[in-house]
Amino acid sequence: LANTGTTTDTQLNNFFRKCVTPGSTINLGILGGSISQFSTGYQVKWISRLKQMCPVSSINLYDGARSSTGSMTLGFCAKASIGSPEEVDLFVSEFTLNDGSRYTIDGAFNSQSYEFLLRNVITTFKYAPAIITLHFWGSPFVYESAQPDLVALAQRYKLSAISMRDAVWPYYTAQREPLATVEECTKDGIHPSDYVQKLAADLLHKYIVDKFLAW
Repeated sequence: LANTGTTTDTQLNNFFRKCVTPGSTINLGILGGSISQFSTGYQVKWISRLKQMCPVSSINLYDGARSSTGSMTLGFCAKASIGSPEEVDLFVSEFTLNDGSRYTIDGAFNSQSYEFLLRNVITTFKYAPAIITLHFWGSPFVYESAQPDLVALAQRYKLSAISMRDAVWPYYTAQREPLATVEECTKDGIHPSDYVQKLAADLLHKYIVDKFLAW
């Protein structure tokens, strides 16, 4: 957990109320790169668990992730990118890998487009969703990434942040199973393996469940 956001936690109340209200509809929105687009990705695993958690509710996934796309492209049309729902209860942004490679010039990273995306997501729907920012490593598979700048924005807007890089790296650098090698951490030297995708779903769900139990 890279940051606990009070705004995220406050907005989770909308999700919790719907979770225990028979017949309610819960919408999960996602914007990111191909990591959030794979058919075996964290989002597929996570929504399955959310449906088990909230059996009296209908849960919809609005996944607007695009391969090789940064936050500038999707940030200007965040609502349209995920299918234009009027309400979104949970929202995940995943751009560390793509933004880091696209918006770094002469060694300097620019996070303005990511901030615009966050502001757009906060204001464009009927009410602000509970946003969790999800962070992976740098390209192709390195520790150095755009995470510090993006987490700083999460802190500024009081949003929660989960770092898969920070979860994976202690195992990888120590060559400890189950994440001892590049092949175990990634599927192609860049994108997370199925194991790491499952771990991302685990950590997202743990965050939600812990807050729900304290609700």
